[in-house]
Amino acid sequence: MDRSTIDIYEERGAQWAERRRPVRRADALAFGRRVAPGVVRIDLGCGAGRYTAQLGRPVIGIDASRTMLDLCRHQVPSGLLVQGDLEALPFGPRCLGGGWANMSYLHLPRVRLPLALADLHRVLVVGAALDLQVLAGSYEGNALPDDDVGGRFFASWPPDRFADVLVGAGFDVTGLEVDGDVVRARAVRARTLADIVAPGLRLLM
Repeated sequence: MDRSTIDIYEERGAQWAERRRPVRRADALAFGRRVAPGVVRIDLGCGAGRYTAQLGRPVIGIDASRTMLDLCRHQVPSGLLVQGDLEALPFGPRCLGGGWANMSYLHLPRVRLPLALADLHRVLVVGAALDLQVLAGSYEGNALPDDDVGGRFFASWPPDRFADVLVGAGFDVTGLEVDGDVVRARAVRARTLADIVAPGLRLLM
């Protein structure tokens, strides 16, 4: 994850959370119903826990910021919370039954998202549900217009390229929609292997 963005959440996470209403609780509940009862699901970049409680149980919340995890603990006292990086998930292979990611992977540079999704593919079981939302568009940088916090890194995605990256990472995309300035994807972890071509690679054999 972008280190400066993590530092901003550590310093101003409470301020950020106060300004955000949980507008996707119905979507989170619907996602929770896609995961079988008793199967572990994960809130990837759980932040202040705006949706963690709606994802069903048992649920893991992972975030790179300790400040955000402390806020999440107030919302989901029984949740299993982990401080970690979306690019190097601290879990074993095929141990999670579903993944929800609301506006978290958008803090990764576009060239690094494919390998981060490949790592997510590694920890999900075959057939696991995935719900992932990012910004729609072509912006990339740390001066996003109208960012009321300021300084955070964002990478937005054209919908077709976003779908291609998910397929390359080993997911079957079952739904893709653009709603205003966001693109939402519903997908399933496929049995196929994820592509593992790293950014900056000069020779592939």
